[in-house]
Amino acid sequence: MLEGNRLKMSHIAKAFSGVQVLKDVTLHLDAGRVLALLGENGAGKSTMIKILNGDYSKDAGEIFLDGVQVSLQTPSDAAKLGIRVIYQELNYVPHTSVMENIYVGHLPRKNRWFVDWKKLRQDTQRLLDLLGCRFAPDELIGNLSIADKQLVEIAKALSKEAKVLVMDEPTAALTAKEVDNLFRVIRGLKSQGVSIIYISHHLDEVTEICDDLMVMRDGEKAGEGQVQDYTTEQIVGMMVGKAVKQNFVKGTTGGMRVPVLEAKQITRAGMLNNVSFTSYKGEIVGVYGLLGSGKEELGKALFGEQAIDSGEIKLNGQALKLKSTMDAKKAKIAYVPPDRKVAGLVLDMSVKDNLTLSCMNRVSRWGFFQKEREIDTVNQWVDRLKIKLSGGIDRQIRFLSGGNQQKVILSRWLMERMDVLILCDPTMGVDVGARADIYEVLQSFRDEGLSVIVISSDLYELQTICDRVLLMKEGQLTHEFEDGRFTEETLLAAAMGGH
Repeated sequence: MLEGNRLKMSHIAKAFSGVQVLKDVTLHLDAGRVLALLGENGAGKSTMIKILNGDYSKDAGEIFLDGVQVSLQTPSDAAKLGIRVIYQELNYVPHTSVMENIYVGHLPRKNRWFVDWKKLRQDTQRLLDLLGCRFAPDELIGNLSIADKQLVEIAKALSKEAKVLVMDEPTAALTAKEVDNLFRVIRGLKSQGVSIIYISHHLDEVTEICDDLMVMRDGEKAGEGQVQDYTTEQIVGMMVGKAVKQNFVKGTTGGMRVPVLEAKQITRAGMLNNVSFTSYKGEIVGVYGLLGSGKEELGKALFGEQAIDSGEIKLNGQALKLKSTMDAKKAKIAYVPPDRKVAGLVLDMSVKDNLTLSCMNRVSRWGFFQKEREIDTVNQWVDRLKIKLSGGIDRQIRFLSGGNQQKVILSRWLMERMDVLILCDPTMGVDVGARADIYEVLQSFRDEGLSVIVISSDLYELQTICDRVLLMKEGQLTHEFEDGRFTEETLLAAAMGGH
């Protein structure tokens, strides 16, 4: 393995519109090592990476690669020097082949006019073999799974000599088996001397795959060192600047459980098959399953987004006919989608307008809008859910971190005083501090009698906050685990066919 300092970003500073987002930050990355770049959303991680990739210009500081000072004005500059960034939003052309996506911009040619397709296929196959890919160079990339598309992005980075590879939340949409394969690939790249910056909110991944860590908070470096020298609690403390509550109190429904939402043999061809369960007042019930298990489709069916072919849904003992999401809203059923930026928010609107978007009746009287009442209401919910604002409630919501955007969506629904709150992957891409805040909010509303259904791929999340967990497999509900009878291991084993 190669040794020595591969990358040094020295005393980096950056401001946007007078707001200092990076303050004298220095990052070290050695050859053949994996550096975890950690911090809450808004800590400055993304700005550091975009400066490294040439997307942003720095206001101050220097960047050295293998001891030589470099100028990174554009992503092309970074690519020529072997710096590759794989962003969370994958960048590919869906109607072209894997090999064309990998070598786009530098296709091998027989001469000036003709592509050397034989060499292109051979070079691509070599990269796919290196990464353990089972798909062919000619496969349309649009047909691949998210995990395989991510491997194509890594292959693209390796198609030219990659010295520094940045991975931004690479496991966000992967199954446990796909994560294992990704880690195998990362270890292989390390052995070849490739240096990796790994950005993740999952500290279990950090302790498994990363050698070193650097923690950022409020645009500054909060700490650094070798991963093995820190406990999870110490890392979290550096990230948030305070101790974060890691253990949450489970609900106690007591003797008589009051049914709220009842699903009876609901079926949708190819997706759901005779699914029956009951959610009760004052509990958080989790729904878990692997990719394609039907757990997301269950949430959409309960919210009227997908019609069922047969079966019955009851709320507080009354049968519902959910022909649309409006029917579900009228019945006091709320749904928080996994993709908050697409389905949950209007990014160009302010925090205030997003929060009151679907509940104008709460800020009106006798049919007349009342601005002061709106501001008071919004501020109450901002305080209650600890929504961190930069620029006040009139700032566009796109500038909030992912965790705070999620809190705005929760506030909107909770303001409506719903009976059932369904959330799909509520903390995906959310930092550890905001995640703890969201868990506390959900549990406080559970304690006030709300029925909460959490559909999640995060085993830690399910074990941490759920009073029960339902397991789905191939469109069917196969197991039900009461509190105290499930762990991350038992849930995963059952989902994968174990006992």
